[in-house]
Amino acid sequence: RADHRHLLAGRVRDELVRILAGRLVKKLFDFPSLSEEPFVIGLDSDILFFRQPREILECVNAATPFMSSDYQEAYEFDNALIRRAGYDFALIRRLNTGLFGLRRAEFDFGMVETLLQSYVDATPARRFQYWRGWLEQTLLACVFSKSSEGRVLELSRYQISSMLICDATREMMPSTRFTASESRSLVRK
Repeated sequence: RADHRHLLAGRVRDELVRILAGRLVKKLFDFPSLSEEPFVIGLDSDILFFRQPREILECVNAATPFMSSDYQEAYEFDNALIRRAGYDFALIRRLNTGLFGLRRAEFDFGMVETLLQSYVDATPARRFQYWRGWLEQTLLACVFSKSSEGRVLELSRYQISSMLICDATREMMPSTRFTASESRSLVRK
């Protein structure tokens, strides 16, 4: 396991590294730190494609950053905190990090540290104890939002698992149907 303490400095470093170890390090730190490729792709293990993801392949071939949409606002902090931290980009709403592509050079660990410090300063009583678990997603969304260009994958074409399947997605699914007896025999195997 890589030791990422050298990437962050300041008074939040030790506590942050302890909390991030094993949970958020993989996407936020390991991907850009350990990859030798200029373009990094993040793909959760529960992602399924029912057709060739042409839009994603186009982005990868052109090294255009992309990130999937989310059905909810799942961030730890908002644009007001980003501005207080001294940054002038706007956080793109409703991004999901289950499927993304980013240029390795755009992972800005200094910005990550500044945003984390601003968050801790804004909510000192909370510290790191009560985070909703969206910190990695928020920080990766910041990296994506700060990039000069990028494509947000359309929600109707790239849905995440906790969403209801819409007609557009249902049309992409294979039309395999099982009878009751076939279903029971599959369960027994």
